[in-house]
Amino acid sequence: MVQPKIEWEKIGDVAVFYLEGKDFSNEISIVENQIRSGITQGREVKFILEISKFEWISTPELSKLINCLIISRNRGGDLKVAGTTRNVYEVMEIIEILQVLESYNSVREAVKSFNYKKEAK
Repeated sequence: MVQPKIEWEKIGDVAVFYLEGKDFSNEISIVENQIRSGITQGREVKFILEISKFEWISTPELSKLINCLIISRNRGGDLKVAGTTRNVYEVMEIIEILQVLESYNSVREAVKSFNYKKEAK
């Protein structure tokens, strides 16, 4: 099996991962490892996962997503999702994950939410 290549970019002090939409379980595991290792020498702690290419998410995948959130928050950061499709959003809503994980329509909105919190302090 070919490992997916996860594209990412840094916008200010936020690392944005663009997931391909082929295998969420595999892709989120790769992202989890990158978050755990700090992905760069800068040791980012603010993350956005752009997940618009996923039409479905399973319970084990949500568990991995929450693990990524916990890792980032334990390091003083946060993780948010952007581009959530209707089906994925509904699953997140049903299991009440949206009480702890913020979801935005776009990466731009998610990045702005980090900056807003920074300015509000």
